Amino acid sequence: MGKKKKKNRNRRRDDVGNYTRLDGHVHVYMRDNPLAGGDGGMLLPAAIANAKSNGVTHMIVVMHDSLGGFVDYVQDHNLDPNAIFHEIDGVQVSFGAEVTCRDFQSTNEKGNTSKLHLLVVGPKLTPDSPIVKLLQLKTENDIMFDFGRLMFVAKANGIDLDPAMVKDYVLDKARHIQGYSSIGRKDILDFFADNGIDLAISQRGLNDLLDRVPPMPRMNIDMRDLIKVAHASGAMVIFAHPAVNLRRTTDPEKTIRNFFSAGGDGAESEYGDSSSHFDTMVCDIGNELRGKNKVVRTPGSDTHRISSTTAVGKIRGKLIARNAHEKALEEIKTIEEARAEGKLTSRVYPEVSQEEVEGILKKYELEHNTYMQIYNEALIRFTVPPASGAGESAIELEPESQTIQVADVLSEIVDDVENTPPTNNGTPPVSGGDDNASGADGM
Repeated sequence: MGKKKKKNRNRRRDDVGNYTRLDGHVHVYMRDNPLAGGDGGMLLPAAIANAKSNGVTHMIVVMHDSLGGFVDYVQDHNLDPNAIFHEIDGVQVSFGAEVTCRDFQSTNEKGNTSKLHLLVVGPKLTPDSPIVKLLQLKTENDIMFDFGRLMFVAKANGIDLDPAMVKDYVLDKARHIQGYSSIGRKDILDFFADNGIDLAISQRGLNDLLDRVPPMPRMNIDMRDLIKVAHASGAMVIFAHPAVNLRRTTDPEKTIRNFFSAGGDGAESEYGDSSSHFDTMVCDIGNELRGKNKVVRTPGSDTHRISSTTAVGKIRGKLIARNAHEKALEEIKTIEEARAEGKLTSRVYPEVSQEEVEGILKKYELEHNTYMQIYNEALIRFTVPPASGAGESAIELEPESQTIQVADVLSEIVDDVENTPPTNNGTPPVSGGDDNASGADGM
């Protein structure tokens, strides 16, 4: 008598089936709040419909570096901001963020500090939640960066722009750009062309100009600060697509140890660009440091839009395997159980004091305000070059009585953002990027 074949739980992997299936990394954008919704992702209803068609019962939807749109959604639909999952049209949906941050104790192949993308899963979604406040500061910095680039280019070419027109363009682009990045250089040229303005500058000339304008600092969040603030907001922090994060670092093992030593909770173990080498390394080192409290391992499609090769619940064209879904969900749901007991979370990291969290937020608020001041001072000193040299000439920096104050315009952006109407009802196009842009891999 032959041996009985061992049952394979994933034997019918391409069959949707009738069991729990988690996609822990799906990108959406919230068109009712462009300041907190740029991602190049799908609209939430489209993501839910695609999830249902592929048998996904639970999914974590994210935006890059922002939670504001989700806070508004929870409030507008009278959902519990303390809940981890919300049943929306038959799918259990959790809101989170994919946050770009830095490990300042490790370097990448270019000699810069390592850039990482970390998933913040299940935070408390109220306006006063620490992680919401932190990411709002970063979002405003990103908007300021884009606004400033357009204003400097206009002034260098003797063009007097209406700041409201610039604001509308930046916010529209913020809906569609993947990642935390700025509008691309092609977008800048398109802005002037679309508004009937002869910029009289080539792509090469624009590149040279942007290389010579006053520096416009980026807000870089320290990985350790992010993890503390996320934990204080009741969230887990998951190491996103390890192979993508680690292949550019000079010492992957050090980066992994830094992440878990800082309190990281887990890592994606099944995703579109996975590498068994890095995936195994992350989990092995995490489990070594965690001891009996094993790391959380989640699957994620990292879907930004539906296509022939990408979809919610699918990785490389195949349905996400069922393995470890239940275990991952058990770990995530412990947050909700802890909140029912009057706590924020039940993971193994030390509790972060309110005083420490407030200190972190004050640090980044000061950084944010300092960067705004740098912009203002640069714009005050920035003048239009002589008319004969418009277009490709060198930049002159002299006192000027009339200037656009970025701080004032940013304040107006924040105040008016909900009144900005959507531009389309479907999946948005992807904006052209530049050297600061992040691609579809989230880096």
